[in-house]
Amino acid sequence: MKQNVGTAVFYNNSVLLAKRITHYKGDLVNFPGYWSIFCGAVEDGETPIKAAYRELEEETGLPLKKGINFFTSFIFQDYEFLFHTLEVDDFFTPKLCVEHTESGWFDINSLANFPYDIDDNIVRCIFEYNKTRDN
Repeated sequence: MKQNVGTAVFYNNSVLLAKRITHYKGDLVNFPGYWSIFCGAVEDGETPIKAAYRELEEETGLPLKKGINFFTSFIFQDYEFLFHTLEVDDFFTPKLCVEHTESGWFDINSLANFPYDIDDNIVRCIFEYNKTRDN
């Protein structure tokens, strides 16, 4: 089964999300125009945690050597999605790659009535993780 990873970046009661592009090289992408955490496929020969670090750096410009932790997983269509977390010490503005059009920090509680497209599985994972945190 294929694996995808995603990392939710948290600062206090906020989570960093980015809006996905709709098309790449003329093809429709998965979850076009949705707000999401930073995600991507685990490449051949790569561990999921290494993929999480690579994807986060590629999609935000944030080079990290530590801090990302696995939290949970779920099955979606034909792949396993591995949800990771990262706690940061301050707000930062990511240097987005071509896979996203904009980003923003959102109050976690606002995701219950989020006015934009966002995957319910991602929201559920964010809420579940937030329950475990000491804010």
